[in-house]
Amino acid sequence: MLIDRQMQMGQTGDYPGKSSISFLPMIDLNASDMTCIYSTLNFVSNQAKRYDITAILTFDQPLYWKAFSIVENENPGSPLKSVVLRLGPFHTEMSFLGSDGNLMSNTGLKEMLELIYAPNAFTHILSGKTDARAFRGHMLVDTALYCLLIADIFNIDVSKL
Repeated sequence: MLIDRQMQMGQTGDYPGKSSISFLPMIDLNASDMTCIYSTLNFVSNQAKRYDITAILTFDQPLYWKAFSIVENENPGSPLKSVVLRLGPFHTEMSFLGSDGNLMSNTGLKEMLELIYAPNAFTHILSGKTDARAFRGHMLVDTALYCLLIADIFNIDVSKL
C-alpha cells in the first residue's frame, strides 16, 4: 500500500513571489507498519526544521493513534515532539457523534430515534459509525428539543398539535 500524504509549507515574512507546486516522494511501505509511520514523522519533522516551520500532520483514526504513541514514546529532546498531530475531520465527527451517543444513551434518545430508524440501526447511530444517519438523527433530536423550548417560551400546548 502506498501512502500519499500531502505536505503543505507555510511562508512567513515578505511575499515570496510566484508559488510553485512540487510532489514529495512516495513512501512505498504498508501504511499500518510502525516503521512507515515513524519514517513519515521523521521526514516531515526534518522538512519542517529545514524551512523553520511547525510540522502538522493529519491522520485517520487508526494511524493517528499509532503516530501519537510514537511521538509520546520519544525522548523529550526529540524533534518528533514538535510535530503537531491532527485527527482528520471525518474521524473527529465520528468520535464526537459516538461520545454524544454514549452520554445520551439512557436519556430516552434510543426510544425517540427508534421511531424513525430500525432498532438494529440505532446501535450504529449511537456509536457514530453510520455518520450520515447519526448526524441526521442528532439534527432531528435538536430540532424537536428546540421546538419544545420555543413552545414553552410562547406558552403553546404541544399536546393539542
